[in-house]
Amino acid sequence: MSFIKVVAEGEATGELKNVYDRTLARLSPSVRQRRGDKLPPIVIIFSLCPELLEARVGFDKGIYRPGNSGLGRRKEELIATQVAALSGCRF
Repeated sequence: MSFIKVVAEGEATGELKNVYDRTLARLSPSVRQRRGDKLPPIVIIFSLCPELLEARVGFDKGIYRPGNSGLGRRKEELIATQVAALSGCRF
């Protein structure tokens, strides 16, 4: 159970629902399929501030551009996973 108050996808209305829909549409088909067309939990935690959610998604897109690092997507994901594990982040 989360200790952060969130608005679940099924409960979202208005601007938040629009932001959720746009964010889901931006996910790659493979991610959408793997997640069963559900948003990642890291996205949902921004639900109380849709403007911040959109800014965060834009920030991510600006930073995480597969292939720009020269490492390749697999190594980028491995690094991100290791950093998350070391910091105790389950996302």
